[in-house]
Amino acid sequence: MTYPHEMIIKDDYNSPVRAYFHGLCSPDVGGHACSGFHVPAHPAIISHEPIEGYRWVLTGPSATAMLASYNAILDCLTSLWEKGIHVPLVLCCDQGSVIDECNHHQVVVDDCTPLGVVKYRLAKAQRFFGKVTFELVTPAENVRAIHLANRALEWVTGKAPKPPRQRI
Repeated sequence: MTYPHEMIIKDDYNSPVRAYFHGLCSPDVGGHACSGFHVPAHPAIISHEPIEGYRWVLTGPSATAMLASYNAILDCLTSLWEKGIHVPLVLCCDQGSVIDECNHHQVVVDDCTPLGVVKYRLAKAQRFFGKVTFELVTPAENVRAIHLANRALEWVTGKAPKPPRQRI
């Protein structure tokens, strides 16, 4: 016999995990590309604590905010995979161009561009997480991921202490 409170817990556990990510580059192109992601507490996360991370991605002429965003996606997927989370994901970002590219780019096996690598790994992640979708959110909803990306930028530019070592 299943009791109503057990059904609620089970439904909460199987609800999609919302993960927020953000990439930035300062100055816009050719500067320091940094990324951050934040996954709020969810019943599927055993520790019941948020999962988050930030890092410097690249400095140089090929550094862009889109490249940093793609790396934030990969870092987020890796962290969730390492935690053993097997529920559908909704990846949220306030950068419309990133969401459009991720939703409309076809997977090509030999595509070695940063977006090609992300799409290939997302296709593989579908089997692990069940379903991975993208959603455009407002900057107010994505404030924690934006803050984390800015923290990485502060570290790279020498305005903040070195971030804690992360397994990404």
